Amino acid sequence: MDGAALQALALDALGAFDPPRAAEVIAGADVTVEPAALAWTRGAGTVRGTVVRLWVDAHTLGSLRASPAVAEAIYAAFAHAMAAQPGEGMADLSVVWNGAVTREGEAYRGVRLHEAGASIGEALWAYLSAAGEAEAAEAVHGSTDTTDGHDITLSSTVVPLPRTRTAVLDAARALLGPSATVGWRSHP
Repeated sequence: MDGAALQALALDALGAFDPPRAAEVIAGADVTVEPAALAWTRGAGTVRGTVVRLWVDAHTLGSLRASPAVAEAIYAAFAHAMAAQPGEGMADLSVVWNGAVTREGEAYRGVRLHEAGASIGEALWAYLSAAGEAEAAEAVHGSTDTTDGHDITLSSTVVPLPRTRTAVLDAARALLGPSATVGWRSHP
C-alpha cells in the first residue's frame, strides 16, 4: 500500500466525533509507508509490519503538541486503516517535521511564512506559537540562529528563563530529533 492510499483510508476512518482538525492534518500531510523489520502471526496468518510517517510543517507539529485529542484521533485513524488491510499491520506511526514552517499558502498571525528553507529560528517560533508556548516563542522570535547539524545557537537580546530554555529545547528536539541541542548567546 502506498502513502496516498493509506491517507485516504485514514481520512475515511475518522469518526463523526473526532476533532475536525485531525482531518485537516491528515489531508495536509505527506504520508510515507515503509516495510518494518517486524512481522507477527494472528488468526488470519502472518502480518507484515509497516512504518507510517506523516510529514508536516513546524506549525502543525506544534499544534499537535497542544492538542492531544487531535493527535490521538490521527493515530487511531491510521491504526484502523492499517488493521483493515489483510496481511498488513502498523508497527509504528510517527509525525515528523518536513522542513517547512507552515503549509503552502498558510499564514500565521497575518504573517506569510516561508514554505521551505526557513531558518530554524522561524521554525521554532511557529512550533512554539502553535504549541501555546508564548513566552518561549517570544524568546526565539527575531533571534538570529546558527545551526551545525543538530546543534543550534540562538542569539537574542532576551536572556530566557530556565523554563523557556527547556521549552525551546523540547521544540528543537521535536523538529530535529532527540540529539538536538540549543545554546544561547546574548547580545545588546
